Amino acid sequence: GSTVSGSAYNMFSDTSPAFPTQTVQNASLIVDALDRVHVSFYSTLNGATVHHMWFDPSATTPKWSAATPLGNSNTQADYYSCMAADNAGNTYVIYGVDVQTTKTADPFWELRKWDGATQTWGNPVPIYKTTRAQYKTSGGENDGRVICLACDEVTGELYFTYRNFETGEFLLARWADGDPSPTTFAKLCDTGSHGQWIARQCSC
Repeated sequence: GSTVSGSAYNMFSDTSPAFPTQTVQNASLIVDALDRVHVSFYSTLNGATVHHMWFDPSATTPKWSAATPLGNSNTQADYYSCMAADNAGNTYVIYGVDVQTTKTADPFWELRKWDGATQTWGNPVPIYKTTRAQYKTSGGENDGRVICLACDEVTGELYFTYRNFETGEFLLARWADGDPSPTTFAKLCDTGSHGQWIARQCSC
């Protein structure tokens, strides 16, 4: 049968941000406790990194924020990101830095917290770093989509998965605001396996 777009039935309103004119890919979208909409995405803007934009539909003049770069600017492609939010209006993001397999830098992963009161990002918290040789074993492709996260909406604790590229372990880790680094919470996959694991986000 035929299909009709939602806008034809006045079901949806277009509130898309004015994304950069450069390449935009791999978006993660959430709504925080104050109904503000957040999106993280990869763009070749600012040296090929992950960016964040947000939008408050209840503002007197609703408009999207400017795109804020989160990774570095060395054109090594900080490609993958994943977001979550708590009940206090704070937002969290995890992203990979220098993870494009065609590049040469050693890739690593970070997390950051967006303070809902001050509307600013905190400093990056390191999660894990590996070597380019281990990340791209024997010249083959390894998958950078190994991190996803969920937030305990009451406490603000983050739980997320990541892969140890040296051992092959697929791990579940936990981080709370103020911790200098995450702690391993559980081992989801034992050593000896270097298959590609693509994590999916869920709520808790």
